[in-house]
Formats: sequence, C-alpha cells, structure tokens
Amino acid sequence: MTVDPVILVTGASGFIGQRLCAAISQRGWVFDAVSRRSNVAGARNVHRTLDSARNDLAGVDVVVHLAGLAHGAVSTAAWESVLLTNVQETALTYAKAADADVRLFIQLSSIRVLGDSTTCPWPTDAPLAPSDAYAESKAQSETELSMLAQGLGTQLAIVRPPIVHGPGVRANFLRLLRYAQKGWPLPLLCATAQRS
Repeated sequence: MTVDPVILVTGASGFIGQRLCAAISQRGWVFDAVSRRSNVAGARNVHRTLDSARNDLAGVDVVVHLAGLAHGAVSTAAWESVLLTNVQETALTYAKAADADVRLFIQLSSIRVLGDSTTCPWPTDAPLAPSDAYAESKAQSETELSMLAQGLGTQLAIVRPPIVHGPGVRANFLRLLRYAQKGWPLPLLCATAQRS
C-alpha cells in the first residue's frame, strides 16, 4: 500500500501556489502551506512565515518551494533584499528540510537562468547565463542549493518553467493578452520561435 506524501508548499498565495494547493487538495493529499492569507483551502496548517514553517517540518515528506521575489518585485527591490529572499532564505529552507529528513525539495526556478533565447533546445547541462536580476537571483539560488545537496540527504529537484499563464495571470502576459484582444497587429514579425 502506497502512502501519500505530506507536502509543504511555500508561496501558497502566489499565482502558481494557489493552483498547486488546489490540485493537491483535490487529490486528497495532506499539505501545509506558507501563505500571506490566513486560509488556504484544504491545508492542514497555514504558516504566515517561512520561519514558522521551517520550525514545523516534522513528518513533512516533500517541500515545494515557490516563495520568493518575482520579476516585478525584483526590479524595484534592493539587490541585498533580492539575495536574502531568493537565495539565502531558499538555502536555509533546504538546509532545515534536510535536518528534518524531508525526502524531496522541489525548487521553482526559471528557464531564464539559461538566457533569453536559443536556436535549439537547451540541454539539461546547459551553462547558466542569466540576463537580468531576477534570473541572476534564481541562478545563484540553484548554485547554492546544488552545493548544499551534495552534502545533505534530501533529494533536490529544480524546475525551470518557461512563462506560466492561465486564468488570473498578471504582469506582461496579461498586457500581451489585452493587446491581442484589441485586434491590433502585434509587432512580432521578426519572432521566429515556434509557438503553440
């Protein structure tokens, strides 16, 4: 008989976190959340801070780390604050998870750690080539986590999604959708990458 994992989702109030928590809840899995909101539907425990969650990892099997400063917040924040949030806090969360014998730590990174464009698919061992502050913070986080994982027992998985969109999307993708809805021709004549 397979036992479902107990999961901790950090950044549960974010765009991806909300959908992940809903999917976990629909499966009937036990999960805790770190969220600015006081209520996350289906969560066993809701922590308001990462510190609180890091001190309550007993029995957690998987940490899905989504918390951090995203694109817009990075562009307006001091670099020291970005490093603290996206690199140091992430590394501390991984180390605490390893101390608590969490089996798997999943870090949400970004495809942008590899650059802005490529003429062929990036291989899994492509060198890091971040081109802005957000991507640089994610690249530094990946490097730090990879070094920590060599000496600790918790398995590390780094996910590098391309742009993520869906109902409720904001920022640049929402702006692009609004332009498309107006029926104006988009200035994409020179774009050669395939899209679906």
